[in-house]
Amino acid sequence: MNDTTFTIGRSAENHLVVDNPCVSRRHARVTFITDHVVLLEDNDSTYGTFVDGRRVARTVIGVESRIVLGQDTPVDPQRIFSLKHALPFAYAQPRPVKLTAPHPDWEKPELAGLDVPVTPTKTDPLDFTAEFRRLISMQETYTAAREAIQINSPRHQAWLRASFGLTPLIGLAFGPMGIMVSVLGAAIGQIVAAEFLNPSEKLLALDKEFKRTYVCPSCGVFLGNVPYADLVRRRQCRECKAHWAD
Repeated sequence: MNDTTFTIGRSAENHLVVDNPCVSRRHARVTFITDHVVLLEDNDSTYGTFVDGRRVARTVIGVESRIVLGQDTPVDPQRIFSLKHALPFAYAQPRPVKLTAPHPDWEKPELAGLDVPVTPTKTDPLDFTAEFRRLISMQETYTAAREAIQINSPRHQAWLRASFGLTPLIGLAFGPMGIMVSVLGAAIGQIVAAEFLNPSEKLLALDKEFKRTYVCPSCGVFLGNVPYADLVRRRQCRECKAHWAD
């Protein structure tokens, strides 16, 4: 067991104790893939582990998953994700941050020299044209990662690690939505590097990260698996009516 793996069960020795007779002493374990996605594994429990109504031996889950241990013991995913104590945005859809002054991290020596723009005050509060354009980078990143994982060759895996290992610093140069692109890129690097996942599990983890980041820059609602060009033609968010011109 490493520092990203935690146990769940009835015994007081577990990281997450669930006191119910239908829950086994060491019922299940979770291993963090990213800050927002984990691998849940049943530990040969007596009454099983269920995710979204289906009994599972192991599966990838996110904060939106419905988890039940045994016959009738629901577990709030927030309790699982809080085990790592490193989830600043784990329980809510990300919202764009309107900066009026440089972020404190930009003063760090390793980021010195980066010209990080400050988001200007909007004349139209529903105009998210600039933020929306950066969604194309998220979709391209996601699509390239899916293709490379499906090919599943060592050369493509090495390419993914190299490509997405650089994105956290690059993303800072593009403001708040650029940071979201870098967050997705960093998560992809973690997913690819997770040797305990098979390709299908990596794809599932990737999909969950994409749904968390490919969102309306105004209200944070997932925009669906809709190509960027189709979103351009739509011209506005169907939920909050934020609009973009392209």
